[in-house]
Amino acid sequence: MDPATVPHPSERRSPPTSIAHDTLAERLGLRRASELLGTAPPTVTPARRTHDRLPLTPDVSALLPPSGVNGFLAVNPRQPGATSLLWRLLAGPTTAEIWCGLLDMPELHPNAAAAAGVNLDHLARITTSTDTPVSSVVANAAGILVEGLGVLVLPSSVLTPTQSRRLAHRARRRGCLVVLWGSRQRAVTDVVWNIHTAQWFGLRPNDNRVSGSGLLRGCRLSVTASVRNGDRYSGDVWPYGSQEVT
Repeated sequence: MDPATVPHPSERRSPPTSIAHDTLAERLGLRRASELLGTAPPTVTPARRTHDRLPLTPDVSALLPPSGVNGFLAVNPRQPGATSLLWRLLAGPTTAEIWCGLLDMPELHPNAAAAAGVNLDHLARITTSTDTPVSSVVANAAGILVEGLGVLVLPSSVLTPTQSRRLAHRARRRGCLVVLWGSRQRAVTDVVWNIHTAQWFGLRPNDNRVSGSGLLRGCRLSVTASVRNGDRYSGDVWPYGSQEVT
């Protein structure tokens, strides 16, 4: 190679974030969730950039400290509406073409994510094993993924306390938000979301049944966020529709 064609180190530029994320996905052999679903994601209103790294929808942003959070956010999947709240969180960054990932979360289907406005072209589903996940394998995979993802979601029950502390340190250093899906590892969690009420619009009540039938038109979740430093935030989240639904 002609030395004259080699750029000086000061003139070299790092690849754009989107290219870096695509390269990481190719290295790991990831498939976009839209490839599994077979349809393109819906057009949604672009999210407002409210934190240093992640563009978030205004209702989700109100449930985090003004300075944002790079580290662990805990969501209890047993609370009604937890999955809908997770999709609302991912709608902002994926719409802005920031890669997000679900690690060993086979029970979460991309159909529901698309209905909440998640851009499936930037949602990766990663499985470490066909059997019961091994904590060391999951920890190693998570450590690699936080290097290139904006948000990583994984079960809180898989990691040991030591693995959680190491992953939290790495996520904060790399600017990645890790969502712990479950109630374990709270000692290293920066923010905990609790859903107090979940109201669904469009369902007709059935006698002697908890759920109903009908056409679902919207959902309102009343959420409280508890921050490690003692601060608390609360607000309503509408994952699937307008606040004008009655």
